[in-house]
Amino acid sequence: MRWEQAAVTEAYGRNGRMRCTGLAVDAADTDVMGPTIRLSPLTSRGGVGRCHIYIPVADIPTVIRALLAAGGYPPPLEDRV
Repeated sequence: MRWEQAAVTEAYGRNGRMRCTGLAVDAADTDVMGPTIRLSPLTSRGGVGRCHIYIPVADIPTVIRALLAAGGYPPPLEDRV
């Protein structure tokens, strides 16, 4: 997924800083965590950067709530009581 407004942000990998134009999102199965979602930066050169974040599938709803809160969005409807 590319950032909607053609924004360029930065990501930091083991070789330093890279220009980031979005995120690659895919499923991965790890030996340690089991099923996960892997997030990787999409570089300004059109490739996937060598930097990955693995999120356990069971924690995806928690991550979504945290992202919404950090962005100033209201919580999902099922969290409003």
